[in-house]
Amino acid sequence: MNDHVVLECRDLHKSFTEGELDVSVLKGADLQIHRAEKLAIVGPSGCGKSTLLHLLGGLDKADKGEVFIDGESIWQVDEGTRCRMRNRTLGFVYQFHHLLAEFTAQENVAMPLMVGGELASLAMQRAQEMLTLVGLGARLKHKPAQLSGGERQRAAIARALVTRPLCLLADEPTGNLDQATAAQVFELLLRLNIEQQIALVMVTHDRHLAKRMDRILHLDAGQVSQQEYNSN
Repeated sequence: MNDHVVLECRDLHKSFTEGELDVSVLKGADLQIHRAEKLAIVGPSGCGKSTLLHLLGGLDKADKGEVFIDGESIWQVDEGTRCRMRNRTLGFVYQFHHLLAEFTAQENVAMPLMVGGELASLAMQRAQEMLTLVGLGARLKHKPAQLSGGERQRAAIARALVTRPLCLLADEPTGNLDQATAAQVFELLLRLNIEQQIALVMVTHDRHLAKRMDRILHLDAGQVSQQEYNSN
């Protein structure tokens, strides 16, 4: 395993208020993710898998604990710096693609670069390269409604990787696809993990997919209950 830790959390706690109840979702999670590692997060519904992913990505703040991206705390900096850190070092893929309907695939993929201050021409060129890499070189000018479910998810993956992040956070990325398309998207993620040397952290209910990863993290009752190391 590569010794370079790209993402780390220490003693994460998170609770939510539901009516008059405080529901504790995470109770002291600790985790290190190394460069080019493949990590699956599994566990029963409501155990905190997606919450952990959101906290790792700086999309939500823990009640207690700390998150480090490439060795730097994301909560000891101002909001602007934190957004730049996320934009530069992390990619996100969800069960639903969240592509913007009024923009083409190329424009959608270029957006993170333009938000980060890249020239539009260079961002569009990089978006074309990424879409070609995921097999959508002939779909650059298609809008999301003109793409199949698998193509939309491939475009979402291209968008997540266009900034050359250190780590890709994927929350049930194949959960909204049929079995054959899900298998194709998963194989694409594995290939990009190797070719781009990007860490892949994936929340999944699919035990078969989890077994293809380097490591399986089991969450139960808000805590890391077990870790498995797969021999792939």
